[in-house]
Amino acid sequence: MTSQQIDTAMRSRCPVVYNGITYRRVTEYISWYDNRGEHQLSAVLLDANGKCTVRVLADKVEPMKGEE
Repeated sequence: MTSQQIDTAMRSRCPVVYNGITYRRVTEYISWYDNRGEHQLSAVLLDANGKCTVRVLADKVEPMKGEE
């Protein structure tokens, strides 16, 4: 997803998909630099049960079908 898509998903609290798994919503969007000094963007996703989060590379997150 692009930065704008992630921002929209966060504001609307709509579900997203990562690695074929549907997550309830994006809770955080993080900009950071890896050990090689390369800029990276991560998203923190809330699981379907609302009990745990997963931090993933933002460009691997997809909007849920019908939520685009």
